[in-house]
Amino acid sequence: MRHRLAALLLLAASTPLNSIASVPSFKTEDLQSIDAGYLQLQWEAEEGADITLQRSRNADFSDPVTVYQGKGRALFVSGLAEGDVYFRLEDSAANASDILTIKVRHQSLKRALYLMLLGGLTTLATIFVIIKGARNAR
Repeated sequence: MRHRLAALLLLAASTPLNSIASVPSFKTEDLQSIDAGYLQLQWEAEEGADITLQRSRNADFSDPVTVYQGKGRALFVSGLAEGDVYFRLEDSAANASDILTIKVRHQSLKRALYLMLLGGLTTLATIFVIIKGARNAR
């Protein structure tokens, strides 16, 4: 029994740390809620590892959609609908990250219409000032 334990310890000590596969992980774990349908995801993984980013509407990933495959470490994702969205990373050795849950809560239509009205009024006021200034310069 001692010899087996000693052999295992010797094997573990002789294995270089960089040869131990690391699990990919999101850098944006503090991101939990967004008020728009887009976000930028960033992640860490082994150097040169091919990464697959999957998105799902279900926490159990019964309907995963592959959003990205490649060696990159960030992706801008847009077109997210209202509700909870789940993301996970997987490398080519099938090491999977923890699931990242994002709550998408779009701004209200009332607020969007108010901001559009405010922008329209600002545009009209700017045009008015330009025209009045041009007339006074003549």
